[in-house]
Amino acid sequence: MEIKGIDDALHADVEIQSLNGAEMEKKIENISEVAGIEKDPKEIDPNFSTQKWPEPLSDKAMIGFAGDFIRTMEGHTESDSVALLLQFLLAFGSVVGRRAHFKVEAADHFLNLNVVLVGRSSRGRKGTSWKHIERLFEAVDPEWKKNCVKSGLSSGEGLMSCVRDPLEKIVRNEQTGQDEVVIQEPGVSDKRLCVVEGEFAGVLRVLQREGNKLSAVIRDAWDHGKLSSLVRNNPIQVEKAHISICGHITFYELTRYISETELTNGFANRFLWSCVKREKLIPLPKRLDLSPWVPRLREIVEFGTHCEELLFDEEAKEKWCRFYHAVAAHEPPGLVGAVTSRAEAQVIRLASLYAVLDRSSVIRKIHLQAAVAVWTYCEASCKYIFGEKTGNQFADKIMTELRVRPDGIKLTALHREVFKSNVSASKIHEALQILEKSGWIERIQGDRDPIWQIPKSKPDSLTSGNTLNTYYVQGEK
Repeated sequence: MEIKGIDDALHADVEIQSLNGAEMEKKIENISEVAGIEKDPKEIDPNFSTQKWPEPLSDKAMIGFAGDFIRTMEGHTESDSVALLLQFLLAFGSVVGRRAHFKVEAADHFLNLNVVLVGRSSRGRKGTSWKHIERLFEAVDPEWKKNCVKSGLSSGEGLMSCVRDPLEKIVRNEQTGQDEVVIQEPGVSDKRLCVVEGEFAGVLRVLQREGNKLSAVIRDAWDHGKLSSLVRNNPIQVEKAHISICGHITFYELTRYISETELTNGFANRFLWSCVKREKLIPLPKRLDLSPWVPRLREIVEFGTHCEELLFDEEAKEKWCRFYHAVAAHEPPGLVGAVTSRAEAQVIRLASLYAVLDRSSVIRKIHLQAAVAVWTYCEASCKYIFGEKTGNQFADKIMTELRVRPDGIKLTALHREVFKSNVSASKIHEALQILEKSGWIERIQGDRDPIWQIPKSKPDSLTSGNTLNTYYVQGEK
């Protein structure tokens, strides 16, 4: 069926329902074009990356309760199954709190995750996917939803205040002459905090403010949960914080607002980054009946709140050693390597989550395989998102602009419009040379004020391959 007008577009729903993935997106764009719906240039991403979109998530990740629930949800939502799964794991890890853990040398890895879903704005169905997960866990633990799910990250102190310990002060009792401990400010008894940021770009902009400590606090929260602010007039101390962060952002916003500092200082590699998109078209999705799911999940959560140290069984221990060596031998170049450099720790947490969901304090091979499958998808997502970042902030900004300017941009416009005449000509020239040498841009039309654009025939990426994919997902050696 060829769509030639609005009437055809309005009657095309039967055909579209049978489409998935790229075919569906193309058909929807055709309908939008016919109907006169203009695209926001910030949402045009055919030229976002020369990287290959991540291969579909392996079925090995869809095990246990999580796998059963996500598969059932597929008939009730247009959301990406990866988005549903990652947010399910994040919410579960948040709800069970800070008890179940896996020891690695002197560090304890608890079940809190940080996840960022990256996709097109409304069509990514990022927010929709979270609502499904939040609804399920609210039915299991209403107090968690009421007291622990928040948004509005703006400062390190603000984040700490949500899980703060009581502020105590020693004062002398004038009547007894004895020193007494007085609570000046009550603390927060429930240290679970699940921060959901539907506009994660705002968080990235906050991180760029001079003196803002949010990045450092997020890193400490992921590492050990011991936080402090030594402000003289209002000190904050936090012990055993259990903080999880879920962010949603578009490709354009991410590459525009994340700084090179956050990509390389350990902030980015404490997050799982995932490419997501609408998987199907369901004009009138039916609301899933949660009554068969809630009692079963409540029992699993009860187990998780009492589970303590997790251990590998012998088979999983052997597989973990092989995975560990594979990661050591597989270090992607450039910023992709920096963003994925906590592969081992992320996989440990994911495997622990799968084990607890199985009501097991022992991590088995099936749990480790599921964790590696999730990590493999996230690593491939990082290659798609960050694989063309050069490490030069000016070069990366030029690439971000050129992706939404298919006809290119003149050199003078680069100076005035993109860099607001605040960057020297030598730095812009150096950035252009980096990009031209890599084959990512080309110069056309003259020498005095040339036009720079992304080549119509894009070069192959400088980062390729996936050791983990060949090791675990496609088949063990």
